[in-house]
Amino acid sequence: MLIVVGTTIQAQTTGYVDYYNIFPSDSVVVTIPRYDNSFFYTKLAKYGSTDQLLSTNDEFVIRYKPNSGHFGLDTFQVVYFYPIQNTGELVKKSKKVVIKTSGFILSPDSYTLYTTDQNVELDVLGNDNIPGGNGIITNLPIQSNAQLSINSDGSKLIFNGCTKAITEDLTYQVTKGNQKELGKFRLNVIDTTSSNEALLFTKFLVKNNPIEFSHPYELVNTVQFPSHGTLTHNGYQWNYSPDTDYVGLDTLRIKVGKDGNTAIHQFLFKIIDGTSANILVNNDYFYSLKSQSINCNVLENDFDMVLYVTIDVQPENGTLTKMSNGIYKYTPNQGFEGLDVFVYKACDLASNVCEYGVANITVSNFQLEPVYHLYTAQGSPFKIFYPFPTSGYKVSVIPSAYPKHAYVSVVDYQRNLDYSPSQDYVGLDSMKIKYTLISNPSITQTAKVYIHIYDINYNSCYSNCVWPGDHNNDGRVDMRDLTFIAPFVGQSGASRNNPPNNYWMGQSAENWDISSNNTNLKYGDGDGDGLILAQDTVMMNNYYRNLHGIWVNKGVNSDFLPFDLRSDKTSYEIGDSIIMTLSIGDQSLPVLNLNGFTVSFNFSEAFNDASLSAEFNDNNWLSAGDKMLQMAKKPTVRNIDLGSGRLSGKGVAGYGDIAVIKGIVDDELDGFRDDDGIIYARVQLNDATLLTDDNCLELRTAPQTFYFPIKVQKRLAENPNKVINVFPNPTNGNIWLASENKENNILSCYIYSITGQNIINLNRINQNKIEINLGNYPSGVYLVKTFTQKGVEIHKVEKL
Repeated sequence: MLIVVGTTIQAQTTGYVDYYNIFPSDSVVVTIPRYDNSFFYTKLAKYGSTDQLLSTNDEFVIRYKPNSGHFGLDTFQVVYFYPIQNTGELVKKSKKVVIKTSGFILSPDSYTLYTTDQNVELDVLGNDNIPGGNGIITNLPIQSNAQLSINSDGSKLIFNGCTKAITEDLTYQVTKGNQKELGKFRLNVIDTTSSNEALLFTKFLVKNNPIEFSHPYELVNTVQFPSHGTLTHNGYQWNYSPDTDYVGLDTLRIKVGKDGNTAIHQFLFKIIDGTSANILVNNDYFYSLKSQSINCNVLENDFDMVLYVTIDVQPENGTLTKMSNGIYKYTPNQGFEGLDVFVYKACDLASNVCEYGVANITVSNFQLEPVYHLYTAQGSPFKIFYPFPTSGYKVSVIPSAYPKHAYVSVVDYQRNLDYSPSQDYVGLDSMKIKYTLISNPSITQTAKVYIHIYDINYNSCYSNCVWPGDHNNDGRVDMRDLTFIAPFVGQSGASRNNPPNNYWMGQSAENWDISSNNTNLKYGDGDGDGLILAQDTVMMNNYYRNLHGIWVNKGVNSDFLPFDLRSDKTSYEIGDSIIMTLSIGDQSLPVLNLNGFTVSFNFSEAFNDASLSAEFNDNNWLSAGDKMLQMAKKPTVRNIDLGSGRLSGKGVAGYGDIAVIKGIVDDELDGFRDDDGIIYARVQLNDATLLTDDNCLELRTAPQTFYFPIKVQKRLAENPNKVINVFPNPTNGNIWLASENKENNILSCYIYSITGQNIINLNRINQNKIEINLGNYPSGVYLVKTFTQKGVEIHKVEKL
């Protein structure tokens, strides 16, 4: 068993990961029992050093020390091999150690309160170590369902009740001078209402992995114990561990409440079949230009140790040539574009322990957008960086389309451009740039670049700029920026001192002490206050889909992701409401470690644009045991983008429904006809990504299209002229519906708000003219669906 202890530091542990908060002068010690033939490997830390000078005959000791001057996060990992007593076979365990080096230490806290408690002080600073004192609480980064506030002098938190039972992992920011640190605490709020409502809770877990959860209700007794696992609990904390290799369902039923007012709470454990995660080997992701070779070093992101690599499955659309151990030259087949994959086996020869890895290679020329808009202030130069995910192009400015109000130079070995506007020019400038494939100059890409030069007193940023809203600094503001910052809500660093203006401008900023996937967290601070909070997504909302620099879509790195969109009915008629449910994963293809997702939907003209809306399901499986950062956005006509990320950064297993999209089938149908009576409404899923907790890996999949059949009467399909007049339109109050043919009676009428809510139902009319009062309804657009003896019509009416 792996035991991790600090010198004087207490770890916050999740089982696989231990967290430490230390001073620069401290060290962290990892201790491993020593047996015959046992040994370990360490994946080296980036900002510190490890040694084994304290090891003895009875134990291995790995000591970590931060580098001089380092503040912030660092990580190292230990893989430990030890023999099973009866067989002597070597098995492996792993422990990841995360260390935060800072000027003061904030220890974790836990509080249990009742929903009706009022004005309770939470002394979260009481167990913290702040040399010299004077640290104050300045922020609560994560929104709680409870009523929490900071007291007047910043020394304590105040709890003032909660409307329901909750268990939340929350944070608080402490500031001392220029230093800011983030503390953690768990808040359990016990339900005192003793509701007699029976409740069902679904818990997903992977086979051979336990699950720990809080249930903040008073336990009366256990009615039914699990049949396929063991259960323990301590107070309001529960732990369920499935039987070895069991896959399927298990059930726990408990009685909760008090004073004779009780209810049954049932827990349905869904144990998913999944292989144990690799310890030594990580999957790999490479990018190659069409018809270009690329060297793939599959060991580069694995442990700092000697692994012997062999190829287990060859790629289907290219060839491999071994260059050295772990390094293979991949050459795509002529003309191939897309995703190719090969599987390799990596073995530690000393232990004969092997793991399999998958190398994913995206092959493309990575098409540019046709037009880009860039921004700067008067007289402020900036740099245009190489956009492609792999080398191979050189850049130039097309002479005939050289900018009229700037000097542009090609720099950095023909990879980047320096744009320097004239000192006295304000307005719009433009140029055309060309990227030429070095190995085949006949292959080029061009783009028109517009440069907006603003008349503002602003020292615009030259390079490594923060563009508010582009939190992951990939060149475009989209939902991937939300999933990037979700695990880092509450992190802090240097604030920006940029004057306010009404333009989207690159801003200079100091690097923070923390990065993720080689992206500094300074980019996640949208408003420049030195703190990443949920409100930083306001900048995403303001500048959504904006580009800076030359942005290129990196293409697909996963052949399939389990997104699905299903409708509430098998077919629809014109004017019908339609409800579409987005799900991720299913029983046959669950997701094992999901942190977040993004998706963009494009709807055909069969959908009324104003009626389209989206909302996330409450307590969906992705949000299990965590707080979420979520956004639904309509960036353009008939488009909906969704993004959702777990604030803990810890992935969760599961499958099922995530969100609901609502709309109305429009009367102005567009689509291809299957026969005279069917038109298919199309929904295309684009930019779909899953973010896993495997090093915050972002998996991207190809577009998918979903079809929903719309029944159209043949007369309406061939002759779209209306036979019902609706007037006056717009209206201040009443509207009239009148049939042009006195023999064509109006049978019934239904009126919907633009969000799809049915507000008026009129049946058994059997008249050719009817008056309807809209005077009591708010201003806006309404849809009037009328059934006559000759068919169905949809009209849009504006209520003033």
